[in-house]
Amino acid sequence: IKPLNIFRLIKSSMVNKKYLTSFITVAGGTLLSQIITFLASPAISRLYSPTAFGYFSTYSATISILAVISCARYELAIPLPKDIKQSIGIFRLAFFISLIIALVSIPVILVSYFLFDLEARFVYILYPLVIILNALGLCLNLLHNKVGNYGHSSLSKILQAIIVTIISLSISTMSQSYGLIISSFFGQLINIIYLLVLLSPQIKKSLFEPIFNRSELFDILKNYIELPKLSLLPAFLNIFSSQIPNYLVSALYGAAFAGFYFFSLRLVVLPMSLIGSSINEIFYQKIIEKKNNGEKIYSFFKNNLIFLSFTGGI
Repeated sequence: IKPLNIFRLIKSSMVNKKYLTSFITVAGGTLLSQIITFLASPAISRLYSPTAFGYFSTYSATISILAVISCARYELAIPLPKDIKQSIGIFRLAFFISLIIALVSIPVILVSYFLFDLEARFVYILYPLVIILNALGLCLNLLHNKVGNYGHSSLSKILQAIIVTIISLSISTMSQSYGLIISSFFGQLINIIYLLVLLSPQIKKSLFEPIFNRSELFDILKNYIELPKLSLLPAFLNIFSSQIPNYLVSALYGAAFAGFYFFSLRLVVLPMSLIGSSINEIFYQKIIEKKNNGEKIYSFFKNNLIFLSFTGGI
């Protein structure tokens, strides 16, 4: 294949300018947030001990796992309906599920807190709140993508990176062991507030109406039962298998070695997360749109494969 033909093939994979613009918008936000994290890393690594990074590694691993189960995968249904009112109903159901999971987790966390001699026990108090925050963050991102607000999702990543960096640098002397965890928690909280504020007044009003229509909730549970049924366990096992080294290194070698492992790995995976997280948000929404419009997806999939192969090669 001649180089010119390869160039034409790559160019032909970018036929949808709106799609490419959306990808660049999300990728730009992810890139800037990753640059902020990368540039702050030398300073943060000198302000915090390896043990502090070890505590943060187990916290980060746990919230990644909790994010998968926080809505029982019902959040994935938010972009599916054509009608935004149905998406709002799914949002409300997913949030309600997260509240139930958070309440159920409290006894487990209390038993762990009092019976076991665990490192960084303070962190366990945050986990019920983290379940709810994870659910809100996932649902809000998908809802913004549903209405085409990719710019808001992109800016929220940059804002979160800035907030986390500022708080990490500011409280390092006051909270040497838990500063990274505290900054991550508040960064996530401010990100959610930002995404909430930027929703239209009509959507915000509908999201948090105090009255729940039980028949509507049961209809959503029934209509989208395939999501938790088919994807919850595989998704949980997938994220658990990728995060378990953080627990094993901490248990076998101590928090300090876990900190070294986590910090090194975080820098290594920055390029992968840049491409992966950016394309995932746009690709999922566009596949759903094509499905709802009765369009074939093979050509779209092929073009994305070519584009990603080219981008990954660079």
